[in-house]
Amino acid sequence: MNSRASLAPAVLDAPRERQYVLSIIAHYVHNMRRNNISSAVIAIMTWALYAGLLSAADESKKLTARIGTISVKASSVYPGGKGDAGCLIDGNTNTTWAGDPAANTWALLFDLDSVMMIPGIRVEYFSDVFMARSAVVHIGDDVEHMNEAGTLPNVTPAVLTLNKSARFIKFVFTDKAHNKQPAIREVTFGTITDGEVRGGAIVPEVPGWPAGVKKIVYHSDADATEQPALFYRPDATEPVPLLVALHTWGGNYMQAEPEYAKWCIAHGWAMLHPNFRGPNNNPEACGSEHAVKDILSAVTYAKTLANIDQTRVYLVGASGGGHMAMLMAGRSPETWAAVSAWCGISDLKEWYVQTRAAKLNYADMLKKVCSGTPGESSSVDDEYARRSPIIYIASAKKLPLDINAGIHDGHTGSVPVSHSLLAYNMAAAEADRIPADDIDFMTANRSVPTKYQKPENDPYYGKAPVLFRKISGNTRISVFDGGHVIIHAAALAWLEQQRKDEPARWQLPVTKIEPVIAPSGK
Repeated sequence: MNSRASLAPAVLDAPRERQYVLSIIAHYVHNMRRNNISSAVIAIMTWALYAGLLSAADESKKLTARIGTISVKASSVYPGGKGDAGCLIDGNTNTTWAGDPAANTWALLFDLDSVMMIPGIRVEYFSDVFMARSAVVHIGDDVEHMNEAGTLPNVTPAVLTLNKSARFIKFVFTDKAHNKQPAIREVTFGTITDGEVRGGAIVPEVPGWPAGVKKIVYHSDADATEQPALFYRPDATEPVPLLVALHTWGGNYMQAEPEYAKWCIAHGWAMLHPNFRGPNNNPEACGSEHAVKDILSAVTYAKTLANIDQTRVYLVGASGGGHMAMLMAGRSPETWAAVSAWCGISDLKEWYVQTRAAKLNYADMLKKVCSGTPGESSSVDDEYARRSPIIYIASAKKLPLDINAGIHDGHTGSVPVSHSLLAYNMAAAEADRIPADDIDFMTANRSVPTKYQKPENDPYYGKAPVLFRKISGNTRISVFDGGHVIIHAAALAWLEQQRKDEPARWQLPVTKIEPVIAPSGK
């Protein structure tokens, strides 16, 4: 009887917390059968191993997770029909090339030396010229029995998310266009040797995020569906702040934005990174009722997972996340203590015109979201309007709202600075608004009119100094010397000072800081 076949149902049917342990047992039982060890001995050893592993897991409660980085050194030509190994796993050459140049097919095999959980694989090609046109990933516990796990997307870097156990990982590359072995700079994958353990349950860490960030699933009031998110809970009994961080226009909840979690870990905050229907390429995303209710439902659920300080629930986002942050500020101002929005889109109809003129694919995404182009019909125009923050943001006047944009965005980035300036105007008192001519000047010339006095230096913006700043009650606009980016230190340090139902606090304590200027994604 095949050992893997006999144990497979047990692995698949077991509660999730037991599956990893059972996968290890299956591997060792398979090897014992190969060596003709009797069934009775196998049974005794299996249960001993099962009990021992679970006992050890229960006793330790928290083990460590290891992220293995495999650096690949491979030539772009296939020399003499035999590839150069040159692939290191933790310093050991356990990787080989093999292939058939005549068929334009090569295989890259990794031997992990033990069964491990594989949560994700990332391949970075050396150049687009040598990028493989097809890269199918196979995994298994021996080289004779490997199963197809998925195909890497034809982008750089290529990322495949998995949640499976294996000892061997094989990439099968084909490139009929160039007839050359793929040139690969690096292959990175997460190997969960242990992970966090709760009652024997091994919970994999999330690739690209600090340890402690977990996947959760919550019930959305939008349509009674289960929706995913990432969540971090500090080890604290007293009430803690909650940071709700929103992914960008083309991202989803798995998008690696570790700076948010690093701040929360350092300051003892909880963090929520919801999905709100993923990339903005479908009608359920991009400011829809589904997306709005997804975020609010996620916040409600997060409050059941940790002791959240009700006066310190903060919202932050950049790019598409900035769009949604401004929208949520207007749609549900009572939910937040403060909102920080960076390089966000405030008027979708205007952005369609701008991205169409710039030949950016966001215009096509907006057509999918709103079911047509602006002006096509009144129903299509209504879709563009009801998903635009500029329609609602006046309702956020009592809410501390910090809007930020880089002066070069729209030239070196995808969202002209006018979107943030116009959003500020809608939330500001009429006497504090920025004249339309000045908005046009800043947008076109990437500079501030000379009639405005340069603001005092704000150390939280680091090497991207603030060029223009205006405050109206609880709303502030800052235009800095940068592009389509978010400066986490400035965003999070400002949020830290705010409290629900209190006036905005604009003066921040000056400490020694090293602001990180991070691309905001797309």
